[in-house]
Amino acid sequence: MSDWAEYQEFLNHLFATKLSNADGHIRKFQMNSGLDETVISNWEIVNQVGLPEDYRRFVSQWNGGSLFGLEIVPLEQSLYEYERILAIHNWGNGDFDGFEILSENKVGQIVFANHENGLTFPVRVSFYDWLRDVIEEMLKQNVVYHPMDYSISKPNYQGIYSHIPYA
Repeated sequence: MSDWAEYQEFLNHLFATKLSNADGHIRKFQMNSGLDETVISNWEIVNQVGLPEDYRRFVSQWNGGSLFGLEIVPLEQSLYEYERILAIHNWGNGDFDGFEILSENKVGQIVFANHENGLTFPVRVSFYDWLRDVIEEMLKQNVVYHPMDYSISKPNYQGIYSHIPYA
């Protein structure tokens, strides 16, 4: 997917999709209302960070929400972690995914951050690539596995986080 219209179409069709977990609970694709461009620009000024165009467009349309249970943090609730990462998804155990903040205060690739040792690992080069792959894995497997899951229970499974060592 290379342009905004394709992403919008891809995401819009997900609103009718429902997944159920092993307990039979239904999980939906639910997004928050988007932010006004002025709010996004003001956030960038206050935080001295320029957001990438794909993420700006996403938060202008849908400011965070639930990808079938995997939560994307709304922009105004995103936090700086380790002073070099803008967290957009918390795994619930202290680990998180976020944008790497580059030295020139620009946002870079999506990284996974291990809270135990502070190490980060690249996940995808852009927000859209991350979002697409997370959704595709969720639709295929009904879950997105945490990096630790690969070393413990899914050593032969290939997924968005399977390349990340977790000890």
